[in-house]
Amino acid sequence: MLQPTIRDLPSQQLLCATEHGAVHNDLSAAAKRAFARLFPAAEALGVLARQTGCLAVCPDEMKSPDLGSAPGVTCEVIAAGKWAVFRHVGPYDTLWQTWRAIYRDWVPAARPSLRDAAPYELYVSDASVVPAEELITDIHVPVE
Repeated sequence: MLQPTIRDLPSQQLLCATEHGAVHNDLSAAAKRAFARLFPAAEALGVLARQTGCLAVCPDEMKSPDLGSAPGVTCEVIAAGKWAVFRHVGPYDTLWQTWRAIYRDWVPAARPSLRDAAPYELYVSDASVVPAEELITDIHVPVE
């Protein structure tokens, strides 16, 4: 069974581009559309050089102010808190297997108290440099 690392993390400010639409339970097309808007907006806003990572948040609802100079891009904050972090090694198109194992196997067995926050994926390695089978993604699940 998967075993997470439990981490207490500070709040994090994010520049976000939101997309919707899974095709056959695959969100990669939506993610590509979002990142295609996000990186040019970050460069236009002068914050691309301060980028420290890339992640995908899976919220039920997103509420944030609009950034006038970057249409379709918002600023969000992930609140500080405790996270169960699961490491996925491999291509993005197999991430669903790790997500399924977390909620099908680990949650029922470990019985964690889940916090009311959106889980997210942190892309640790750069897909433009690292081969797909060696990509590292950390899946963060909010816990008490």
